[in-house]
Amino acid sequence: MVKIDKCLIVLLGIKNYLTKHIGKSYDKKHKNKKILILIEPPGIGDVVLLLDSLYNLSRYLNESNGYDVYLAVDESTSRFLMSCNATFGFHIIKMNFNSAHKYDCAVYKNNFSKLNFQFWDLIISADHLGNYLKLLLMGLSYGRIISSEIRYELPFLDRLLEPLLPNFRKLSFQDDSRKLVNRTVIAEAIIREAVISEASESKWVFNRYKIIPSKSSNLSNMYCCVSAGIAKGHTYDYRAWEIDKYYELLNYVISHTKVDIVLTGSEDDKENNGKLFDMLKNNERVINLTGETSFKEWIALLGNAKFVIGNDSGYIHLSYALGVQAFVIAGYWNYGRFLPYVKHDEEDAVPIDIRAAKPECVLCAYGNSNPKKHECDLLVKEKGIYKCIDDITVKNAIKVIYPWLKKKNLIVSDSENV
Repeated sequence: MVKIDKCLIVLLGIKNYLTKHIGKSYDKKHKNKKILILIEPPGIGDVVLLLDSLYNLSRYLNESNGYDVYLAVDESTSRFLMSCNATFGFHIIKMNFNSAHKYDCAVYKNNFSKLNFQFWDLIISADHLGNYLKLLLMGLSYGRIISSEIRYELPFLDRLLEPLLPNFRKLSFQDDSRKLVNRTVIAEAIIREAVISEASESKWVFNRYKIIPSKSSNLSNMYCCVSAGIAKGHTYDYRAWEIDKYYELLNYVISHTKVDIVLTGSEDDKENNGKLFDMLKNNERVINLTGETSFKEWIALLGNAKFVIGNDSGYIHLSYALGVQAFVIAGYWNYGRFLPYVKHDEEDAVPIDIRAAKPECVLCAYGNSNPKKHECDLLVKEKGIYKCIDDITVKNAIKVIYPWLKKKNLIVSDSENV
């Protein structure tokens, strides 16, 4: 059924493309230039890494005047941006980019109608434009499109659709064979390249955007946030550190510091955090608020924490935007794309990676077919975890966290031993 829907959407996209060329056209001479920014991935981490660039774009365009900017985003992304006061005065177009629904013909038609109401001077995507977005855009009236390129060969449908998108420019980024270009670098480069020709480059200045949380009530001022879970439906499903290791690490935090533990996260995190809480629940310094907070309360919870510990997931990136130090259990499947962060100045509380030694199969998600990948595949079948995550020991984690705790005077029992 899904294949049939995709075929129908391809036909609808072609129909929209033909209609654009033989039907009505939108007036290109409007008072302000219209910019459409597509943010398709609904993950919080993906969006957080765009915030600095969107913030700098808003400041740049405010000085230049004469622009109307629209963000085409999923409902969850819209809710996140509004909760963080991070819409930057841009117009929000709520789309349905949910992978379970977007290939429904009715959903596609509705998404297209939300975009097809005016001429777009410029369309921007900091990501690769997949075939779904291409099928939406090919029926729109626009001046230019700019997006990032991907390093692997395009699927057949993508290659088939590209000639139907004139004035489409893709920026390539030179990934190293052992490390990818960071997503924040890509986002800023694309947005700068897209708009810089419209006015003077000297007006573009990079600044960090920091989310200001409200005060978190009913909690001490001395707590850290921890989540042992990951969002469901993620491309890399097996990146959660084992619960037993989190248990050992948190016992170290409890016994060696004056910091309480707050387990937090969404409904997706309940299972893992619930198991962890059952192991720690006799300790009065542990609270489980997983799935018990609103989005704004969750932001406040993270924003007022002393530090955050967790798997490679959205709350790690959100902690950065809140200016809170995060420690992340990190692997190597897409090393460099999200983590480690690019540090702009010494005051940046960029996430600190907790990693095992770099394996030979680094960047396995990007075509590295090293024979060592076979060992990881076997471990995923046996234990449901990537080898580069499984190889991280509790001692690895403490060795990374201890110096920071000591520097911040949070240690009461001065030892790196568990």
